[in-house]
Amino acid sequence: MKDTLPGYESTLSWGMFFASGKTPTAIVEKLNAAIHAAILAPDVAKIMQRDGYFPDQRNAAETGEFFRQEVERTGAMVKAAKIEPN
Repeated sequence: MKDTLPGYESTLSWGMFFASGKTPTAIVEKLNAAIHAAILAPDVAKIMQRDGYFPDQRNAAETGEFFRQEVERTGAMVKAAKIEPN
């Protein structure tokens, strides 16, 4: 990306789970807690870290804000570079 988009600053690779925007907050928080428990289990965390992934402890709202910021940041650069999907 940095070779194609001037000003692109590489961030760590990340992944996340998504639920429908209509999912009740209590369910989202329950899913978030279950996912954190799973990815922090020693055997899972060991594999993730071996492969360069480091689980964090963001809550659902923090994760949503991070995602919005990433979309805004990269989206602005894609538009500025006039990159079009094909």
